[in-house]
Amino acid sequence: DVAVSVDIQPRRLLETWITGQRFDLGLSTLPAQHPDIDTRLLFELPAVAVLPVGHRLADATALTVEDLADDPFIALTVGTALRRQVEAIFGHANTILRPTVEVSQTHLACQLVSLGAGVTICDPMVPTGFPGRLATVPITPWYPMAFGMHFLRGRTSSPEAKALEGIVRERADAFLEEMGFTQ
Repeated sequence: DVAVSVDIQPRRLLETWITGQRFDLGLSTLPAQHPDIDTRLLFELPAVAVLPVGHRLADATALTVEDLADDPFIALTVGTALRRQVEAIFGHANTILRPTVEVSQTHLACQLVSLGAGVTICDPMVPTGFPGRLATVPITPWYPMAFGMHFLRGRTSSPEAKALEGIVRERADAFLEEMGFTQ
């Protein structure tokens, strides 16, 4: 008996939307770095290389960024959270990220990978939207990609928002189990 509005916004607008009190609950990658935002961890998943099905590395058990050096790399645009994470993964390997293509959304990066335009690195959830078209292989060493819920600090959640938080937690746990991810 509650009306729910779902609005998908670019991650870079997270702080503006939360502090502007435009919603009760935000879901995104972590971290959120704003003093007026409370964040609650939902789960962490390993970063994965995303490859087109049939790619020469698609059957590997794990890959390093060096393994991807011979392929065009599709990255998110500078300033996005995922771009910073991927740059950190490359940095840990003492390698510089040199993308061939830059896009604004992870779904677009995966779409381009499915068309054979290159490879990318992201969380393992987005590629599940491309069944039979993408292969994912964990990046080694393990690099966590965290997801959480965001709330305006000091604001008391309504009973409906608290119920939604519980539903989100239950669904996240079920998703992890369905996908074979354990925490």
